[in-house]
Amino acid sequence: MRRETRKLFLDMRMASDSVARITRGRSMTEIEGDETLRAAVERKLEIIGEALAQVFRTDRAQAERITNARRIVDFRNILIHAYADLDFELIADVLRNHLGVLDRELDELLREPVDP
Repeated sequence: MRRETRKLFLDMRMASDSVARITRGRSMTEIEGDETLRAAVERKLEIIGEALAQVFRTDRAQAERITNARRIVDFRNILIHAYADLDFELIADVLRNHLGVLDRELDELLREPVDP
């Protein structure tokens, strides 16, 4: 794996860890209702999507190893460009159903050696 790809995957994993840490013990209602908490979650999700978009540009084969990679990047674009129309249920779905899968895949990818 290329060093830059590994760095971007690590950025994604760290952002996901941050989401888990800041949402631990909180209900979706609490997250949605707390402006600061929701902003922090959205920002970390943006980082995940942007890092993956960069992997797509530089190492498409590695990006495509992530389940729903294109959807992750598309979700980042919604967060950035269509934020006014964003339904919190989309964020809740990501938190409940998709970050765990992403974490497992990133953990597996990050165990691979870096190209010399």
